[in-house]
Amino acid sequence: MKEKWQTVRYAWWGLRLIYAASPARTTFVFFIKMIDSILGPVLVWISAKVIEGLLQDHQVFLSFGPVFWMAILFVLLTILVDVLNPYVEMNKKLLTAQIQKHIDEQLMDKANSFEDIAPFDETGFHTKVKVVRYNEYFITLWLEMTASTFGGIVQIVASSILLWNVIAYVPLLFLLLALPRLFVEAKLNNATFEGREEVQELRRRAEYFMGLPLQHELANEIKLYRLTPYFTAKYKEMARQLIHQLSRDQKKWISHNLGWGVLEAVANGVVLILIVQKAMAGVLPVGELLVFIGALFQLREGVTELFGVFAIGAREMVNVSRIAQFLGANGSAPSGTAPFPSGYQTGYVLENVKFSYQDGRDVLQIDHLVLPEGKVTVLVGENGSGKSTLVKLLLRFYEPASGTIRFNGRALGDYDISAFRAHSTAVFQDFVRYEMSMKSNIGVGNLPALHEQSEIEKAAALGGADEVASRLRDRYETEIGRLFGGVNLSGGEWQRIAMARACMRNSSAEILIFDEPTSALDPYIEHEIFSRLKAMAKNKTVIVVSHRLSTAKLADQVVLLHKGRVKEVGDHHTLLKQGGIYAELYQMQASKYV
Repeated sequence: MKEKWQTVRYAWWGLRLIYAASPARTTFVFFIKMIDSILGPVLVWISAKVIEGLLQDHQVFLSFGPVFWMAILFVLLTILVDVLNPYVEMNKKLLTAQIQKHIDEQLMDKANSFEDIAPFDETGFHTKVKVVRYNEYFITLWLEMTASTFGGIVQIVASSILLWNVIAYVPLLFLLLALPRLFVEAKLNNATFEGREEVQELRRRAEYFMGLPLQHELANEIKLYRLTPYFTAKYKEMARQLIHQLSRDQKKWISHNLGWGVLEAVANGVVLILIVQKAMAGVLPVGELLVFIGALFQLREGVTELFGVFAIGAREMVNVSRIAQFLGANGSAPSGTAPFPSGYQTGYVLENVKFSYQDGRDVLQIDHLVLPEGKVTVLVGENGSGKSTLVKLLLRFYEPASGTIRFNGRALGDYDISAFRAHSTAVFQDFVRYEMSMKSNIGVGNLPALHEQSEIEKAAALGGADEVASRLRDRYETEIGRLFGGVNLSGGEWQRIAMARACMRNSSAEILIFDEPTSALDPYIEHEIFSRLKAMAKNKTVIVVSHRLSTAKLADQVVLLHKGRVKEVGDHHTLLKQGGIYAELYQMQASKYV
């Protein structure tokens, strides 16, 4: 009963989803569907009465009596159905587009509601998103299902009334015959649903391997290593598995439809033989015979439509439930309520902090670490030492498994996340290259100032992107990125734009975090930008991740991470004198220039 109640809840959720997309258009489509379902049995009854009248008197039309006007009504109703159908189909297509838009908006709102980035790292997250965005199939089918539910009920009731007056048990017979098919079909639909995750995973992998040789940013490496045949083979294997899976599903459907089709045809034949025998014996008038035959097919159509909805609905409920659960899921980082401190005197303090990803392996294990306010701290260490993970913890993109991270003496979780991040800025190692104008690329770093040209230029100068703009034809209005035909930039130029974007919050941000901000820049520009960062650090907490230890020479504090642990802390000269890991790494890098 609990499962059935859940199914009803998700069905109601799906109906509300459709209605919320466009109340007026949804009401119109469903109303016309019910009218169309009523017209079928009504036309059957009218046509039978007209034919019976003609058989009794072939000149009945000349009297302009009831039969004549029933024939006129039949013609008018038939025209009405033909006229309404294109208009209904147009509204269905428009409603489908509106539902797609509504789901996409909800999906974007859901992405915005995740305060942390942990949900994006979950296994199967992208497959779930693919299922949610599998809109054309889901929306079209779900819209047809919900409309057919109303139409099927009306059609069954109307045709059953006609049949009941001739042979009472026939509607019950066909309803009972449809029930076992309903249960078998529901089970089969669940087993062969194309939107299920295992099929979507194969489809997503096939699309991934197919798309790799077509991506511009990958062309150099793919051409150099001649990887297109390799990825083609991978695509063929995924596509082969996908087609094999779909083929097995279709074979099950063929067997199912063939068996039940034969059974229903036999039942139909038996009933028709009985009714024709009654008509030949004179027990049943010809008009009643015509009404019965027409209503019988109307009943079968209504039963097939309605029970087909229930069978497919059992399958679609799985899809609807996944969409509802995904859109209703909560992030793992609830926001606090404390405002960002107006005047703070201490930066970050970490105590007994542990963090691990889904595989359970500890990435960070920090017993004690202070990242002071008003100074530049550089995090160094080998790849995989936990530097990037640490800066994400500091911005509360992840929650530590244990321990406490404090800022200005208050636990990070106590702060309102939006307010805390509004006073932070960052350049990430995997910074984004937005396919927009250069002005927009920089301006999104502070949306309230998106259209303030002076702020854009000031941030560009701080991040070193002003030189990039000076070389572009339309300067800051130039469209950049190849996706929409814009100007392509080098990696270093993109990195300067990312730096400028972070500098858009220079006046409001109290926490500045830069993860490999100059990895694609030459040493001269790197030194210039780092000097600017140091000048910006007054009364702020500045944290820089860098592999270049020459950068650390300008830092107030250097923190060396090794296998997720803090091994050394101090300034550049102090760490060199200690002769530890930092000194060894520095000598290794310095030797390249000697």
